[in-house]
Amino acid sequence: MRMKNSMRRGNGTLRIFLPFLVFLLAGELVQALGSVLCSALMRQGGAVADYITAYPGSVQVVFAAASALAGLAAVYPQGGRIPVFPPRTGKEQNRLEAAPGGLHTAGRADLTTPMGMGCAAVFSVCLALFINILFYLTGLLEADAAAGQAAAAENSAPLAAGLLVYGIVTPLAEEYVFRGVIFGRMQRQLGLRAAVIGSALLFGIYHGNLSQMLFAAGMGMVFAMFCARSGGIFVPLLCHAIVNGMVFLLSTKGVFQEMVTPVWAAAMAGLAALAGYLLFARRR
Repeated sequence: MRMKNSMRRGNGTLRIFLPFLVFLLAGELVQALGSVLCSALMRQGGAVADYITAYPGSVQVVFAAASALAGLAAVYPQGGRIPVFPPRTGKEQNRLEAAPGGLHTAGRADLTTPMGMGCAAVFSVCLALFINILFYLTGLLEADAAAGQAAAAENSAPLAAGLLVYGIVTPLAEEYVFRGVIFGRMQRQLGLRAAVIGSALLFGIYHGNLSQMLFAAGMGMVFAMFCARSGGIFVPLLCHAIVNGMVFLLSTKGVFQEMVTPVWAAAMAGLAALAGYLLFARRR
């Protein structure tokens, strides 16, 4: 009996970590092959080598898209269909019809309504900007050389390509894997609280360097809570896409650099706190 229980726990642990490892290794393999290809092209010289040197952002955005799609393709066979929105019961549908488009139903915020999604998006964007501004003000991002180089390369990517990859492709792949597959399996095996924390930590580890790890872990907890509250991956996917697209757009246009002030940090923190209160406070 003990051996059977141990085997079950081992299989459960493998089911949780296998998608993470597959997604990570598939992405790293694509990145490694891309680096080898770029090195070979650079040694040959010519117009292609000049382009790679002059436009590192364009090269990085291609690798980011290929890495995300390769990871998604590798995980999908074992993940299968993931709920976008859960099927509603008759009582839930009646409550929504009684207050169409409203934020609160049955005393708490409903993230599946347009107002609920909008509030979740505002909370995510303001929190993400506050964290990024705080990293700059405290010098954490400047001290993290790898993160600084990666950010510089991303910001030099063409606007349309960057918005497509960082705002759609990457969030789609990451939400399917981390909130769809990993969070769902952790919730069934370990419970909701452990799933929120555990999936967020894995999301942070996946992003590597220190500042990105902290940022991804924090936002990963938010997206996991949105996944649990909405019953599917659409709301965290929507918020993830808007956050990535907004941060990329503001950074590329040079607007974010002007926002790195204590005043903007306080403003973003205040807006995030207000949206968070509307989202998470229960109403009688």
